[in-house]
Amino acid sequence: MGFVVPFFVTFAGLSFAGHLALSIFLLAAFFWMTEPIPIYSTSILVIFLGVLLLSGQGPIFQNSQLELTEISDGGTGNYQVPITAINSKNEIYTYQNGKWAKVLVEIVNQQGDTAEVLSQTDLIGISIATNYRHKLVGYSPGKSADYMGTLANPIIILFLGGFMIAEAAVKYNFDKNLTKYLLKPFGTKPYSILIGLMLVTAGLSAFMSNTATTAMMMTVILPILAQLSKGDHFKTALALSIPIAANLGGIATPIGTPPNAIVLANLNQQGISITFTDWMLLTVPLVLILLLVSWWILQ
Repeated sequence: MGFVVPFFVTFAGLSFAGHLALSIFLLAAFFWMTEPIPIYSTSILVIFLGVLLLSGQGPIFQNSQLELTEISDGGTGNYQVPITAINSKNEIYTYQNGKWAKVLVEIVNQQGDTAEVLSQTDLIGISIATNYRHKLVGYSPGKSADYMGTLANPIIILFLGGFMIAEAAVKYNFDKNLTKYLLKPFGTKPYSILIGLMLVTAGLSAFMSNTATTAMMMTVILPILAQLSKGDHFKTALALSIPIAANLGGIATPIGTPPNAIVLANLNQQGISITFTDWMLLTVPLVLILLLVSWWILQ
């Protein structure tokens, strides 16, 4: 239902392509919530719909041609533009160097299909969209390869490698055995165990999903929680320490949590390169400080 709504309901300020993108988003959100097909299939479906509905090779934009008009001076100091080029907010769409822009105008006279307008922007020689309602106005369709290329995006491959490592660790109980081994040096004192659990959780979460790490570590502490009395403060501190440490540990590496990788990708687009090691050198000290502060508060 959500998929078809943007086709029939117009949202002010949203282009035709924006309505298509909204349809894809609503469909994906509905499928992820209800799972009529596997979640990974929904992800592939989003790419397929992007190619079909938004790319220049798709049936919607493949043969579309946008008519542009070069603005002329009517000899009165005003600009002459087609009346169909002006939207309800008295704006026209200019197109220069492959980029769209909105320009506010004031209609001073109208004769038939042509209007004389005033503008604070110099518009002589600039091309504008003849009809602001055209589906290509404000949008330049990308190539289908750009959409398909997201499957081979370095960030996706980075996550794929992280997921494979995490799955292998869980399958062969490496995570649980490693946890037991790493907790031994912290002894038997309650708050020594607490900091030990937080450090181990953060370490695992740096390379595994925060959610998966939390679920795994909760199974480790459940026997301890069962032996503590209901009103014991340490019981609450122990239960809270795992999700807190998992979230903090996710900061430590680029694969610890999806936002990290997204930030790296955006920085790379701006010409700023941060290696895996550089990221850890910047974030691990911060994570350790936050873990110690959290441990002190939980006490």
